[in-house]
Amino acid sequence: MDRCTRPFAGRVAARLRTHGPTVGASVVVIVVAFVLGAAALGERRSVPIVRPCTRAIMVDSRLWCDEEVPAEVAALCPAPGPEAHEPIAAGDAFDTSRLCARSFASPDAPGRGQSDGQSDGQSHGQSHGWSRMSPDDLAALQQPVDLNRASIAELTSLPRIGPALARRIVQGRPYDDVESLVRVRGIGPATVARLRGRAFVRPSVAVP
Repeated sequence: MDRCTRPFAGRVAARLRTHGPTVGASVVVIVVAFVLGAAALGERRSVPIVRPCTRAIMVDSRLWCDEEVPAEVAALCPAPGPEAHEPIAAGDAFDTSRLCARSFASPDAPGRGQSDGQSDGQSHGQSHGWSRMSPDDLAALQQPVDLNRASIAELTSLPRIGPALARRIVQGRPYDDVESLVRVRGIGPATVARLRGRAFVRPSVAVP
């Protein structure tokens, strides 16, 4: 019994001596509930916290962090691996069974969110084996989001950005920098300040 439960147990014993067995059953129930609750709380506190990742990707639904992340897509496949014109980006997700079956790999396939941003950013990109993490994973791992390339779903992983604002961001493309978001209705300086830690832009990307 730990220091938190010992004084409580002492008070219960004194109450039993005073009031006898008529109170005993109900008090025992209370004690058991208290001890079990404390044990459950201890178990919750012992759950390991996921290690932080500055740069993270998902490979076959497994998390790769920082030094584990290769620079080139071909490193995810048996040699020689598919060619790619772009390096791996933080927040990317890969299905190697599909990716490695191709001779050329590109993250710009329609549906990943790099063209018009209107899709969910998952379905078609996954069919080629190179997509993005889910919005929940991007938010939990605090991965960067490209304002000129992200899908609507991906944009909703940013703080204070819901589906309506995400659509306006897409409609307002291209952006030269994060500060350019102030021209989007519903986004002010305070929101822009919160987005700076995760949002970024690549002005050279052509947006149709």
